[in-house]
Amino acid sequence: MVNYYKYMAGQGVIEDAKAVPVEVPLTFYINGNQWVTLMATPTKLNFLAIGFLYTSGIIGSLDDLLYLRVCEEDSVIEVMLTIPEQDLVQLLSKPRSITSGCGGGVSFAILDEYSMPISQSKLRPEDVISVMHNLHLASENYRETGGIHTCALSQKDDLLVVAEDVGRHNAVDKIVGEALWKGIDVRDKWLISSGRISSEMALKAARLGCPVIISHTSPTSLAIEVCNRIGITLIGYARGNKFNIYSGFDNLILEEKYLEKRGAVG
Repeated sequence: MVNYYKYMAGQGVIEDAKAVPVEVPLTFYINGNQWVTLMATPTKLNFLAIGFLYTSGIIGSLDDLLYLRVCEEDSVIEVMLTIPEQDLVQLLSKPRSITSGCGGGVSFAILDEYSMPISQSKLRPEDVISVMHNLHLASENYRETGGIHTCALSQKDDLLVVAEDVGRHNAVDKIVGEALWKGIDVRDKWLISSGRISSEMALKAARLGCPVIISHTSPTSLAIEVCNRIGITLIGYARGNKFNIYSGFDNLILEEKYLEKRGAVG
């Protein structure tokens, strides 16, 4: 709990206390060498480590992971990989780009690496609305503290894995790591997010083979470009009984009477 002062018009100032999101630095060490430092919420850190290694293209499966140790006290994540040293050096030397996410996240993804086709997934409007409602119900830390992101992997409107973090990218990596650990096939699942969809988020979805991304808020222009290029259905501003379709409109199952109205606004 954090103490603070609250001002209310016409009532003045009162002293109050409330829980706030926790953020800590976490430094990755791979085979004894320092790799990168992330800012993250200290929950499901083992899954964060696995997911980040996977979405960064460092590991291809849990078979590449020999040892994992998370020490919150020292803000350290140590991993030992079975990957041959010369191959690991090449993987770790890939170009980095700073993401647009909060916390100054790091991305190792290059668009050309993710140009493989994504299987198409048909979706009904009612499933889009339902899955976002379910995401809201699952966002326990958000309801307690605010200022935190929730992501999920779903089979249509059924949430399979849920994670929360101050960083959107971290929340995605946590659900990826948990899914891999539990043996959940990540391909053909939907990626659901409470936060903005950046190009790096879209690339993570492509790495997983997710044909659908749904967000409570907006995608960026580059995220839309990535989804169009790769073939991902991208939906934003999914709130209440409305949402916007930025990519993959033809994958939405609509009644004929609604299809007749397509293009009527302009």
